[in-house]
Amino acid sequence: MNEDVFKKTETFEKWYGILDGVLTEFLFLESFSNGLSWGQNMYGPNSLAKKVQRIITKFDYWRDEYKINYWPETVQQLVYRVQDQNSNFSNKQKAEKLQNILNQILTDDSFLVMVYDNCEGYDNRSFKCDDNQLVSSIGRGGSNVLVYRSKHWNRVRVEDVDRMMKEVESCRQKARGWTARYKDLPEYIKANHVGNSGFIGLIKQDNQLTILPAHTPSGTPGCWLDVSIGDSTEKHILIAGYK
Repeated sequence: MNEDVFKKTETFEKWYGILDGVLTEFLFLESFSNGLSWGQNMYGPNSLAKKVQRIITKFDYWRDEYKINYWPETVQQLVYRVQDQNSNFSNKQKAEKLQNILNQILTDDSFLVMVYDNCEGYDNRSFKCDDNQLVSSIGRGGSNVLVYRSKHWNRVRVEDVDRMMKEVESCRQKARGWTARYKDLPEYIKANHVGNSGFIGLIKQDNQLTILPAHTPSGTPGCWLDVSIGDSTEKHILIAGYK
């Protein structure tokens, strides 16, 4: 399993099946052997039951460890690899490649994948994110990549989704009154306008942004729309990722 750098569900289940099969055979042989000599003494069956329970507990522990150990290094290396090996891909193609691999990771988290043109300056891109929830790579392979991790989307309540969508939609009108620097705007929006967000981003519309969800059973762990900030005629994409 250590050779699977992307911590795929398929890899874990494969090795789980192999180990489970081997251990089942051993337990069957032990049960058969002990059954010839135990008679009415229940010490043997009880001991065997405890061994089975210990093995199940160990499997559950391994699964939980596999789920949490992928972040952030596994995703960071995935992003680098996609950028380095596919510099001729469009932003959409890179996002789809990242989406496909992220869908296979063994985790309870979900993701927003964002790929856009290489650009500099806070007027082109700025974002604010909760601690340790964002992997980014700027200017590599001709593109910028952000992968936001939502830890709560896969058990979100419908009313919380509706609330966030309404709050983001209200920003279309409110944006005309924003006067903060682009550098500071995402933090201001997150603190004052979109309460359920773990990530707020602003990316200029002409940077060819592609946004895709990954590892989510339904819906998208966030929402986005275009806004005009202050008296500017330029459009920015405002992205909100669910916490």
